Amino acid sequence: MCVIAIVLLVVACSKNEEKMLPKKQELIESVYSSVTIQPDSLYQVYAAVSGLMDANLVAEGDFVSENQHLFQISNNTPKLNTENAKFAFELAQENYNGKTAVLNSISDEMELVNKSTHQ
Repeated sequence: MCVIAIVLLVVACSKNEEKMLPKKQELIESVYSSVTIQPDSLYQVYAAVSGLMDANLVAEGDFVSENQHLFQISNNTPKLNTENAKFAFELAQENYNGKTAVLNSISDEMELVNKSTHQ
């Protein structure tokens, strides 16, 4: 039994294994990748007034400085509100003056009727 163990030990230790050694050569492989570049911080811009954006004064990637105008916004709402209020006022004046004229004519007719009946 000892002989079998010695034979197995000699056979197991006597194997010639294939060895791999490093060698210097040029690198011919390349690696391709897809990358998304994100800024370190994002800013949200809000307008001080409501309205429609007429013009974008900057482009993506432009450098901007403090207090630089970024957009042009048109807001016709105050102007339209003012015009509507003016028209409403004029219409109210016309209605008032018209009713006053009708009331004055009725008053004049009543005076005439009263004068004609008293005579």
